[in-house]
Amino acid sequence: KILNAPILGEDPIEDVIAFIDKYVTTYFPTIEEDPVLHELVKLQLHKHTKTCQKANCDICRFGYPLPLSETTRVDMKQVGKNRKSNTSTEPDNTKGTIPDSTGKSLFIRAKNIIYKRLPGCEFVNTYNPILLLATKSNIDVQYVTTMWDVVNYIISYATKKEKSTDCDSALIPLL
Repeated sequence: KILNAPILGEDPIEDVIAFIDKYVTTYFPTIEEDPVLHELVKLQLHKHTKTCQKANCDICRFGYPLPLSETTRVDMKQVGKNRKSNTSTEPDNTKGTIPDSTGKSLFIRAKNIIYKRLPGCEFVNTYNPILLLATKSNIDVQYVTTMWDVVNYIISYATKKEKSTDCDSALIPLL
């Protein structure tokens, strides 16, 4: 967890969005604005391959080009009701819950974060400029809302099928 990071469902949504906008971007600077970052953001560009168009489908399974948005938005989804009663109109002390109109707590989860994305940035993957400058490689920076999202991301990334390399073959016996 990042120190002082706002928690979805506990902190005001405006604070969560400000935090996301501070650390995650899809902006593609022009060569005049920042020649170094301009070249590095090219590493963040999605290029259609047969991987993103599986099952003979012409639509990219990753959703590119991504929708434009003048602001970052968080789509909140109600997952289920908490059993304990809460008559307060303030956020529940239970992490990941907010009170509904009757005062009962709802488990919440952000199913979808729509990042600020301006024209010309439809194919830019989310990144953090400082990390991109430090790593000089493709990175995927996202705001995750629950520990489940973290575990799901790590497992799906670790088990995704990629082309095998000689290095991969050498590592398999070590695992």
